[in-house]
Amino acid sequence: MKTIKDLSEIEKQSLSMENRNWDFLSFLRNIGESAELNKLFISIMSQLEGVIDCTQCGNCCRHNIPVLDKKDIERVSACLQLSNDEFTAEYLHKFTERDLYIMNRIPCPFLKDNVCSVYEERFESCRIYPQLLSYSNVASTGNLIRNTAICPIIFNFYEILKEKLKFRDT
Repeated sequence: MKTIKDLSEIEKQSLSMENRNWDFLSFLRNIGESAELNKLFISIMSQLEGVIDCTQCGNCCRHNIPVLDKKDIERVSACLQLSNDEFTAEYLHKFTERDLYIMNRIPCPFLKDNVCSVYEERFESCRIYPQLLSYSNVASTGNLIRNTAICPIIFNFYEILKEKLKFRDT
């Protein structure tokens, strides 16, 4: 299967296949988790990591809103030489009562020329994105369906996985 990297093509195809992707998510949930399936996920991710460099894309930074915890705030505040309160007031909204926050704008203000300006200290939710290495991450959230239109890795991952699992529309 050819890897698609063009962001406009990914968005177009993803939107046209949205119903099919929801059907595939249901299909995955019905299969259930297995060591074999997790090995397949890792194999596909390894294949894509050699072809797609997410540091050259930055599309997730233009469309997604990361969730931050206290450690993220402390780490990035120090990097920017701001107090935690200054950083929070400038960049964040309270997300939950459990001291979680989200960025107060998109695109991310730390995206500069397609590169994260705080990359070494980036938020944990950014570090683990796109979270495709296990069944529980891939099959548990419909949020990944939305991200097929944003992330070349997620888009291609799902398309390769459909092919490998011989998924057919019902």
